Amino acid sequence: MLFRSVWTKDRLHIVEAELDGDGIGRIHGAAELQLQPLAVERLAVRGTDLELATLGQRVLAPLLLPASADALLFRGRASLDLELAPGGSPTVAVWLDEAGIEHQLLDMGIGPATGSLAWSGDGTGTLALAVGGAHWRGLQFGDFPLRAALAADRVTLSSLSAPLFDGAVRLNGLDLWRGEAGWQGETRGAIDPIALPVLTAAARMPVLGGTLSARFPRVRVSPGEIAVDGAIDLQVFDGQVRISGLRLIE
Repeated sequence: MLFRSVWTKDRLHIVEAELDGDGIGRIHGAAELQLQPLAVERLAVRGTDLELATLGQRVLAPLLLPASADALLFRGRASLDLELAPGGSPTVAVWLDEAGIEHQLLDMGIGPATGSLAWSGDGTGTLALAVGGAHWRGLQFGDFPLRAALAADRVTLSSLSAPLFDGAVRLNGLDLWRGEAGWQGETRGAIDPIALPVLTAAARMPVLGGTLSARFPRVRVSPGEIAVDGAIDLQVFDGQVRISGLRLIE
């Protein structure tokens, strides 16, 4: 560990600080702080070869899900650059290498993912990841790209297609924004035909014959509710079941 600083009457200038620990990675930084009143005027932090398994458990899990932090597992590595200039907004760049997250209680996870997240001083950013799959219980999704435009109160996700068994789940863009009631959004999507025997067996349900397909002209997300405009068609045995007006309420 390295720490060099200069004190004056009302300022602290951290010339250099460095932490290099097993199971964490290397973090190097410098800063200038005003002491009366306390304020950060300049900050530069660089982290390289950071172990997400350790940092995720110690830092990210309590922030993301404080009530069930012990159920979250992280893997992979990351690097980051963070800068704050006088009078400006912070800029952040994060690079992920084979990163992943698992929720043990829900039996779900995503990754490995490799790519970058950038946040600029004007309050906008981008996300670009190559995701090597995801799972929820017995449902195994294949590789898919994940790209999004970010803002302080809006996230716009590009179209994606995630393979699922012999079909796929497709989202034709997803727009999320923060309103007075909280985060809400809209998307359009579809489920390409998936064989029900494989799907129901993987989901640990009674095995059904036929196929599952769906078209969602509009899916609305609001606090406590997901509403689907469109129909879900089940080709079961020799017949068809259509579900419309579906709403999921918390």
